[in-house]
Formats: sequence, C-alpha cells, structure tokens
Amino acid sequence: MHLAILGAVSLSILYTLIYPWVYRSQLAHYVMFGVASPLIVGLISAFAWRVQVLARSLRVHGMLNVSGEFRGRSIRLQGVLIGVIALTATTLATSILPGLLYLNVKLTVAAVDYMLVAIFYVRPEVNLYADFDRALHDIRMPFNIKDVIEGRVDASQVSMGVSRLSELDMYETLSLDACVEIGACEESCPATAAGRPLSPRVLVRKLAMLKGTTGPGSNPLDVVSDDELWACTTCGACTYNCPVGVRHVDIIIDLRRRLVELGRLDQKKSNLLLNLSQYGNTMGTPNYGRHEWLRELGVKTVEENPGFQYLLWVGCMGSFDSRAREIVKALIEVLREAGLLDKVAILGDEETCCGDPARRLGEEGRFQEIALRNIELFRKYGVRRIITICPH
Repeated sequence: MHLAILGAVSLSILYTLIYPWVYRSQLAHYVMFGVASPLIVGLISAFAWRVQVLARSLRVHGMLNVSGEFRGRSIRLQGVLIGVIALTATTLATSILPGLLYLNVKLTVAAVDYMLVAIFYVRPEVNLYADFDRALHDIRMPFNIKDVIEGRVDASQVSMGVSRLSELDMYETLSLDACVEIGACEESCPATAAGRPLSPRVLVRKLAMLKGTTGPGSNPLDVVSDDELWACTTCGACTYNCPVGVRHVDIIIDLRRRLVELGRLDQKKSNLLLNLSQYGNTMGTPNYGRHEWLRELGVKTVEENPGFQYLLWVGCMGSFDSRAREIVKALIEVLREAGLLDKVAILGDEETCCGDPARRLGEEGRFQEIALRNIELFRKYGVRRIITICPH
C-alpha cells in the first residue's frame, strides 16, 4: 500500500515535470500508462483493503467497548488514509489520461493529495529514522541492577515501570505519535484474533489521545486496563508487521512493570515469580537432579567434561516437561550421530531459568538477578557457544 502511494505520487510529479516535452509523444504516453497501470491497480486493492480494515476496527471497538470519542477519532483518521489512497489514484489517473478533468481541478486534487501524504507520513518517517538501528527483539532496561549493587545508583531512586507518559523513552513517545491506525498490528495480533481484550492499535492510539488531551504527566493506566496488558503474548508480531516502526511490546512491558510494582498480579503470575525465587525455575520443582536423566543418555556436566566446546542449555520445559524432554532426547541423538556429543556439556543442578518469563511479566529486577547469575556461571566455566531448545 505505502509503496503504491509513494510510487504513484512520484510518477505523477515526474509526469507533470516532463509533460511539456512529451505531451505530443504517443510512445511516452503509452510507456507512462504501462508503468502507472500496476500502481493504480495496487491503489484500488489498497482502498478495498482499508475499507475492510475499517470494518474490522469497528468490530474490535465493540469488543473492547471503547469510548465514543475514541471511535470518532479512529474513524476520522482511517477515513483520511482512505482519502489519501483515493486521491492518489485520482491524481495519477488524471495525469496520464488527459481530458478526464479540467486542469484547475487536477491541480487542486493533486495539491490536496500531496499535502495529506506529507502530513500523514511525516511523523511515521521520523519514528522510523530514530528507531532504524534497534533490533526488533530489543527490550529497554529501565535500570541496571549491577549499578545498584555496586552503589553507583541509589536503589530508592529506581523506578520499575511507567506511571506517567513523560517516563516513556524517546522511541516509545515517537511510537505514540507515529501510529496512523494502519491496522497491520491488529491484523497480526494472536490475542486480538483469539478474542482477548487487546488490540495493539487501540492501545497505542488511546495513549496518544491521552498525551494529546491531558499532557505527558498523565497516568497511562487511566486509559489502559490491566486485562489489556496481560492479554499480550509479547510475541512481537505487532512490532514486526508495523510499517512505521511502532514499539507496542516495549510500551506494554513498561506498563506491566508498573503493575508488578503495584502488586496487581493474579495468582498464576504471582506463583510463577515465586517459583523463580524459590526454585530457580518456572515449574516449581526443586533443581536437584534436574539433569540426571540426561547423564543416563551420555551427556556430561561441565565439571565432568572441562574441555567442552558447546554448552547444552536445556531450559525449564526441557528439564521438567515430559513432552519437551522428547525434543531434548532427539537433539542429543542428532549430536551423537554428528559426532559432537563428546564436545557438549550441561550445567546440571547449577542451571536455572534464563529469566525471560520474569522480564516479559514485568519483573525486571528478578530477570536481571537471574541474568547476572547466568553470566557469572558462563564466565566461570568459559562458555563460548550455546545449544538450546529454549525459545526464550
């Protein structure tokens, strides 16, 4: 859609500039028509898709029971995008097909079209430029626990989450301004598809409206519910598919940190964090003997095989879940057949959780504690390469 708009605008401007030299050339006219036809077809398809997105948005608004003000603003913004597509197609068509409209009407349509395109895309482009070199999986750290431990940062000054919009970082603030309700995030979100109370598009737009009406000192939890934040699977499909680089997951994680700080967790989430604290894994099972079954398959620990080249990180599910163990067994057979098993070692009882579930829940402090401990273990045993089935 965006490439079709960009291509159509560029082609119509180019044709306007060269028109005095080529208007009598039938060949030039046919060439322009051939180049423009796919763009016009693409714009017509984009127009139909945007109408479909608008219809889906209305259904999502009803599912989430959003306010009338939000519905109105959302419809207006999406209407502008539909208008941009229609005007761009009209501008291109009237440029290459003389006689469809009078010259002054053509110029008016083109001027309105170019103005809307400029207004509509300037903030997304700024966001893309500022966010270009950040990895999609990157999650911002609100503080570094090592600095707290070593006394470089006062623990009382550490804030775990976002209680005001002004506490969002530059990327997240730009993300709020960049969203123009394209809807790619909503279309790819598994939570929305499953009927959970979350739409990444609606969440970001509600925060943008809050910022615009009450200022950066507003509390984002005034407009975003706990259920919306916990419905997110943090899969990153929204961020990956957003063409303007909005960081939905970063914002959701920041708000979850605030919920954790306030103690607004249900029993399951509290139990998971408790398991990490007491047992060092998410399953609530003592670590002692967690890898004995692997030693029976011929896998040695790092102490038994000090010359190992690869550390096999088994993970919580791979260690305790019976189905996940079958995956680990299959991996070991592959390593054995490849002649690499003697070069592999495990941490044994010293392996704990990687900490990622704690981070995704919003318990940043617990995550960093676990991560630091794992880093120390890796340094202790000289780990250089890791093989794992753990998705985290």
